[in-house]
Amino acid sequence: MAKFTPRQRKHKHRVREEEERQKAAVKVGIQATNDANADVILPHGKAEKEEKRKHLREELRAAQPQSKISKKKQKRLDKYIDNKLKKEENLEIMKKLAAHKIDTSLLQMDDEDEGMDDEDEEEEGSDEEDEGEDSSDEEESEEDMANRVGEELGNVGKRVGYQIRFDGSTGEDTAVKFMTDGILLREIAQDISLPQYSAIVIDEAHERSVNTDILIGMMSRIVDLRRNLMKEDPKGADVKQPPVRISAADAPLEAEDLEIGDDKNPDDYDDGSDAESEIHGLDDEEDKEFEIAEEGEETPMLKVHVLPLYSQLPTKQQLRVFEPPPDGSRLIVLATNVAETSLTIPGIRYVFDCGRSKERKYDQTTGVQSFEIGWISKASAEQRAGRAGRTGPGHCYRFYSSAVYERDFQQYTEPEILRTPIEGLVLQLKSMGIHKVVNYPFPTPPDRQQLAKAEKLMQYLAALDDDGKITPQGRQLSVYPLSPRFSRMLVIGQNHGLAAYVIALVSALVVPDVFIPENLLNLAPAQEDDDHIRTHAENVEEDEREKRRRAYSQAHHKLSSLDSTSDSAKLLFALCAFAAETKKSPEDFASQWFLRLKALQEATQLRQQLTNIVRKENPRCGIATYEPKLAPPKKDQVARLNYIVAAGFIDQIAQRADLCPDITEVPKAKRATDVPYVTLFPSHERRGASADDPFVYIHPSSVLAHQSGKSLPQYIVYSHLQRAAPSTINAARTPKEYFNSICI
Repeated sequence: MAKFTPRQRKHKHRVREEEERQKAAVKVGIQATNDANADVILPHGKAEKEEKRKHLREELRAAQPQSKISKKKQKRLDKYIDNKLKKEENLEIMKKLAAHKIDTSLLQMDDEDEGMDDEDEEEEGSDEEDEGEDSSDEEESEEDMANRVGEELGNVGKRVGYQIRFDGSTGEDTAVKFMTDGILLREIAQDISLPQYSAIVIDEAHERSVNTDILIGMMSRIVDLRRNLMKEDPKGADVKQPPVRISAADAPLEAEDLEIGDDKNPDDYDDGSDAESEIHGLDDEEDKEFEIAEEGEETPMLKVHVLPLYSQLPTKQQLRVFEPPPDGSRLIVLATNVAETSLTIPGIRYVFDCGRSKERKYDQTTGVQSFEIGWISKASAEQRAGRAGRTGPGHCYRFYSSAVYERDFQQYTEPEILRTPIEGLVLQLKSMGIHKVVNYPFPTPPDRQQLAKAEKLMQYLAALDDDGKITPQGRQLSVYPLSPRFSRMLVIGQNHGLAAYVIALVSALVVPDVFIPENLLNLAPAQEDDDHIRTHAENVEEDEREKRRRAYSQAHHKLSSLDSTSDSAKLLFALCAFAAETKKSPEDFASQWFLRLKALQEATQLRQQLTNIVRKENPRCGIATYEPKLAPPKKDQVARLNYIVAAGFIDQIAQRADLCPDITEVPKAKRATDVPYVTLFPSHERRGASADDPFVYIHPSSVLAHQSGKSLPQYIVYSHLQRAAPSTINAARTPKEYFNSICI
């Protein structure tokens, strides 16, 4: 029978890592002794540490039954004591740093030093007592990070704050502020010198998001004005800034490659004898008593407490992973790459990494988006492994060989600026006074043709003039934290007295996946053989499935009552109904209408934020105050809203193929999703004449997909193109390209 075989023995990793830690500790000690603050910031000396270790060992041993301890148990006891002392030492250092103005120059180390961890940072000190700031991509982690740092600093109250898109907690006493990169970019637009901050840390810079790349370029400009900025090195070969390496204080972490089917060396098989289930107290979050299992005593089989974790999961269910599992059970989290960075789940000791991820891909030439499953980067693999070594010793099992790792894994993830539309980036830089965007110091410059294409779109939206300079309307568009297309819709809506409806519509369009797809609800009839005889339980299950199918169809039919040909009107009606509901709980409402509660809540928050911005920028917009309830628009208002949507997506129009004079042969279709269309700027032109299918088709989730093929409109406004997943039956067949319709 096949089995998993570790490539290397664990004890070799332990010995090597222990030697590296000792070397690093010696180097830190040598440098620290020359610093003026060494007597204030440094932990206890070696003799005092040994005394504390001896006292703790005697205390723990006294609490155990009087029996002989094997060398293996003694080694694990020593490891527990070392981890406990290290945690207390780190907490003591952080409290000292918070209580005194400590000169942290002793943390600076030579870039050429060996034995350092891969946490690269660039630092310049400051004597000011302004705010330090940490920018991260993930909004959901900012509040948790602020609370965690506040606890580590001894519950300092309001000294640690955060600011995200919909919420914030800062005051006059705030000394450390966590914020998203988008918030920081807004502050730079107001004052590029950032006088309110004495130090800036760009967290997770190795992920190379678009906002991170802009910030890196901005920091290179601001550093000439302010010499006290600190920036984490993105670890990319394109970034030339010299880093200052700082050793981290993570717990020991081991990683192993696993292979299936190799039983030539049974001695290499790990029997799990040092599994966590045999040690109680590794998670000493509440300083639990350390217990040593008796020799030969059978360890009881623990129940498993399995929880999912992915981006579309409601926030309340996401937070369950941070709660302690029930007594006598082991926590298992099944997570997507949402848990790869900026998230530490307490108590996680083992990580199983498949080395794969599903990512949205963007073809910059054709503008087609697709979801593809592929290998992650080496940097992402290290991040995944690091999830197991945050709060204690950890272990990572990788379900791929070292050969695959070296051959198929890129060193770093491709920068986001090379795989997403960049029109928003161009407008943002233009509004900051950077006329020649091509000369901006990007860590990885985007393609010049893509920059020219983005500027052309800005001219279509009246944001730039013929010379590429930003127009007054372009400055209006840059005020809103949205894509220029949606900002254009907001400005036009204010001019036509539809500000409240356009704000709600844009909020619903920006938030993805408001509707739950039918295929995720398991509503399709069960596939059975012709001679299969159903049981009573199967009949009951099929009847229930049929009821759900009818309820799903009725719900979507009612949501489309404003305009049966407009997906944007359907979104607007859903958000209006959610805002007007008072009798049912939000959870029950979302369940009844087959909507994602988290998406509805995010759209509602964005609607409130945009309302406040519109009222501030245009007091005459006709909105006195924000009103949560919003009555559905009338038919004439829906028609005008469709025109406004078309103005924002003026270059994304699809025409029915049989109406094009230069297309002579059009395949016949019975279903709406098989009727061919061509785009105003055909996506197949640059792929060559050998493309199997040059047409695009209505997406199956659209309201138009349920109409007959003969009644489909001549022209359709769409939001984006999307390539279907490859066929599992016929891999040689070219996947269809769908367009996500908005209105006609």
